[in-house]
Amino acid sequence: MTNKILIASIAVFFCAMPASAEHVICTGVDDTAALQTALDAGPTKFVGNCVVCSLNAANRRPILHGVGPVYSNINPKPDCPEWATKKGHIIDFSGSYFVDLADFSVGWGAGNAVITQTAFAFMQTEPATSNLVRVNNVFVLGKFRSTTFYVYGVASGRVRDSEFYNFNPGADTLSSVVYMTGKNGWGLESNFATISTNVGIGAPQWQFSSNEIHNYPGVGGNAAAIWLDGADDVHFFGGVISAGGLAYVFVDGNVSHIIFHGVAFGQDGDPVIPASVFRVNSGNLADVSLLANHYTGNPPLYDGPGSHP
Repeated sequence: MTNKILIASIAVFFCAMPASAEHVICTGVDDTAALQTALDAGPTKFVGNCVVCSLNAANRRPILHGVGPVYSNINPKPDCPEWATKKGHIIDFSGSYFVDLADFSVGWGAGNAVITQTAFAFMQTEPATSNLVRVNNVFVLGKFRSTTFYVYGVASGRVRDSEFYNFNPGADTLSSVVYMTGKNGWGLESNFATISTNVGIGAPQWQFSSNEIHNYPGVGGNAAAIWLDGADDVHFFGGVISAGGLAYVFVDGNVSHIIFHGVAFGQDGDPVIPASVFRVNSGNLADVSLLANHYTGNPPLYDGPGSHP
């Protein structure tokens, strides 16, 4: 049955895209060159299990679509040297704009055992050109040293109907799932672009709608699901957020204009129950709108040494 579905998906795959789009059927061995060549040529649609080293989607207008999570999947190749560095992103979108990602997964199956730096890195460059990111029906899981979804100084994103996980384990693990920063808090780098050292904006005008964001650090992990580091104007509507660390949301620096409406904050299987919803590690959290959320265990809303409502 699975093979029949895959064959049907491939048939639809070739019929649905315009002739100008690049089509890739992955082999599951090393598909880096095939996917990279397609991305370099223009809009790309792929099917199959793709095994890759870091893909260069930087400084361009990338369109990357699959036929649906699992049937279109990207796994990190285990022996790529960049995974151990600050440049180890499965897909690097630094400096890109009008980014359009839809209908695929990352890390499904054996690929989620490989530890990389991030899955997706959206980082501002010199000159500042990166903005306008759209993500729809994308499923990402794996083990990420910094975070699953990293946004540094890039404005205007819409993420909907997607799921993001981080299974990076261990005591004192500070890996998050979604990290929004105006100061490149992890000091991440790119193999393909020059990253800005002073963007002056805190990744504003991002909206997350009906997503699931899960962090599973295990016993002893201090991680949060979401980390707002000098970020502002970030909004979450609906969906589920779970974490097994000190809090669901970490805050550092000056963070404001934050919205969580209709979100289910839950433990979701991790043995550690977060001590609070927000932990303000430093700086000031202001202008927060919380409406119709559900909090498993009813933890306090705020904790930490920083200033908060």
